[in-house]
Amino acid sequence: MDASSGNNAGQQSGNTELLSLVYAIVERDDSALSRLYDLTVERVFGLALAITRNHADAEEVVCDVYLQIWQRASRYSESRGSVLAWLMINCRSLALDLLRRRRSQERGTEKLAAEPLQEANELGTEDILNQVQEGTAVHRALNQLSEAQRQTISLAFFQDLSHQEIATTLNLPLGTVKSHIRRGLTTLRAHLEL
Repeated sequence: MDASSGNNAGQQSGNTELLSLVYAIVERDDSALSRLYDLTVERVFGLALAITRNHADAEEVVCDVYLQIWQRASRYSESRGSVLAWLMINCRSLALDLLRRRRSQERGTEKLAAEPLQEANELGTEDILNQVQEGTAVHRALNQLSEAQRQTISLAFFQDLSHQEIATTLNLPLGTVKSHIRRGLTTLRAHLEL
């Protein structure tokens, strides 16, 4: 058995355990939530910290993620991805919501809508992508993208930047950004449907 097949077997058994924990959480088993937390909190916190760049904010996001899992475990669907991917998507969404609330409080809602997000390139988008998707089908599909496609998709997904904000950040024409994202998503879809 080669290293990659051993790694896949480990991932399968890990996902099976996470899946059984989610089903137990649906039945209101709080020990299952504790076990899910123990198995996944390091990765969830890592993503929250990468997005918020603030330890206290990341901790708040992590608390919200597991509270949401407790309240909405019945909404999980295996057909939409692994349990870990579901956790990470929830984490990303909650972290971006927190950043929006913070910015709104600091600058006012109208001013926020008019301002581009600053220093998006410094957030380590490639590191976030690798951290979230390492060893998964999505990671393998991301490796099929060009550097420009990966960068534009990661800015759109992880930094929640608009196409115009990505164009400004990368100093690229708007049409080029849209093309990179569209082609990248088409490539991802093709590789994930295999």
